[in-house]
Amino acid sequence: DLFPNPATDVLQVQLPSPGRKTVTISIADMTGRTLWQREMQLTEGINSTAVPVDQYPPGNYLLTVQDSESRQSKAFIRQ
Repeated sequence: DLFPNPATDVLQVQLPSPGRKTVTISIADMTGRTLWQREMQLTEGINSTAVPVDQYPPGNYLLTVQDSESRQSKAFIRQ
């Protein structure tokens, strides 16, 4: 889950996980250019992190969470 959407300063990201694993979280603009990326260790349950978005101009962006087995993306708006 991503909230708030649209976001102005910080995007809250909640990631459920069935167990311990490492994921890469990234933000890309609509041209596909990666603007931000970081690795995160997930534990069993709901994992939360705050992603600063205030340095990006208003527009549409894509947040992607990827591990060794899957990749999920969700669009958000920077207001």
